[in-house]
Amino acid sequence: MYETNSFSATTSKAVQETHRSMRKNTYISLAFFVLIFVGVTLYSYITGATDIVAACDDKVLGAYGADITVFAQYTDIQSAELMESVDFGERLTGEEHKDTLIGTFRSPALGECTVLCYENVPQVIVVRHSGGVLAVNCRNEKMTRELYQTLMEHLNGGQ
Repeated sequence: MYETNSFSATTSKAVQETHRSMRKNTYISLAFFVLIFVGVTLYSYITGATDIVAACDDKVLGAYGADITVFAQYTDIQSAELMESVDFGERLTGEEHKDTLIGTFRSPALGECTVLCYENVPQVIVVRHSGGVLAVNCRNEKMTRELYQTLMEHLNGGQ
């Protein structure tokens, strides 16, 4: 007869616990972003303002504006760069908003991309991920640079 190897049983339980913990962290991250985006949606609806929200947590970059929401897990991101004064070209979808560009555009530099940008901020974070190309910035240059630095820290494993 075979004896149960207590080491392999313990290791198997540890692996299962790790997987459970990782799933739980992913769900918590997504719930966090959903709550933020619901709050921004309500604020925008009540005030008529169109804000763009972009943030990083330990697993995902999330961006929201008007009726567009994009989540890009770090494992799905092929590249990210900070660009200056991007020509977004022709709007394919989306509506005109005061002070923001929100929608799908055909850009000479980026091809077809989802744009969530403030028009008065020249810096744009361009993220190529499994779902396409995302161009996003924050309310001002400083916040955009900080988001880019945080994103790069996560992508480079330095959490």
